[in-house]
Amino acid sequence: DIASAVAAACKRFAGGVYVIWYPLLPAKRHLALFQGLKRAAIPNILRLEFDRDTDNAAAGVDSGTDMQMHGSGLLVVNPPWHARQAMIDSLNWLATALGGAAHVSWLTPER
Repeated sequence: DIASAVAAACKRFAGGVYVIWYPLLPAKRHLALFQGLKRAAIPNILRLEFDRDTDNAAAGVDSGTDMQMHGSGLLVVNPPWHARQAMIDSLNWLATALGGAAHVSWLTPER
């Protein structure tokens, strides 16, 4: 259970920076990870996603099997303030270069 492992790591070293990669699949399995992290009450989690299949995702169309990856995301617990903008700029560059959509938000708010 990733959420439990991250919660335990944050208890042991609250100031640590933790990065979790996840695939974007039509089955939306990453939502269970999000719920687990929210239940664990871990603050300061930045969510960055690149989605290549923006047309089908917006229309609610299943583009294939539940396991066909159409993008990926990163959750960054305690993102360093000086690196946050560089991560966002890199994600936006990637979306422009590859023709996808970038999404940046806080999964859990900053303290």
